[in-house]
Amino acid sequence: KRIVHKEQSQRRVPEEQLFGCETVGKDSVREYGTGLAVAAAGIGAVANTLRLELVDLANIPPAAAAFIGALTAGLLASLLKNKVGYPRISVTVPSIVIMVPGLYLYRGFYNLGIMSLSVAASWFASAILIIAALPLGLIFARILTDKALDTVLNRIKNQGNPQPLLKLQVSTPIGNVKIISN
Repeated sequence: KRIVHKEQSQRRVPEEQLFGCETVGKDSVREYGTGLAVAAAGIGAVANTLRLELVDLANIPPAAAAFIGALTAGLLASLLKNKVGYPRISVTVPSIVIMVPGLYLYRGFYNLGIMSLSVAASWFASAILIIAALPLGLIFARILTDKALDTVLNRIKNQGNPQPLLKLQVSTPIGNVKIISN
């Protein structure tokens, strides 16, 4: 029979460790409350379910489905950020952690261990593609929802003669080259 000391049974887990937010930011659970964890879980549930259904029902490759799932998580987090004010990164990263392909990596290492090298390489390649697709989906969502991009596009659209976006002058042994692009 195990003896539990009174001190051990009454120890309380800090709120930062309860939701894993010590990696997200200092005191983020105390600052935002449990609503942040619920928001990340809700976004993750929607985005991951979409990813799984795309793979199972639509026969989309897992890496493309992971990109679409991460894109969905990023777009939902941007909508949530505008309404509630949570930082986008503190909602998107926990919501896509479930999409990391642990089984693919496990199968790759297992097949590597039994010296089935071609099968292991296939599993590792699939895992790397999925791992690369996750941040790409978040980056693409950020590009689509970023206000700086809207500002640049509106400036170009509203001006009759827009300023060039690229000015480059290069000195070569033959002569100077100037590139001005609109």
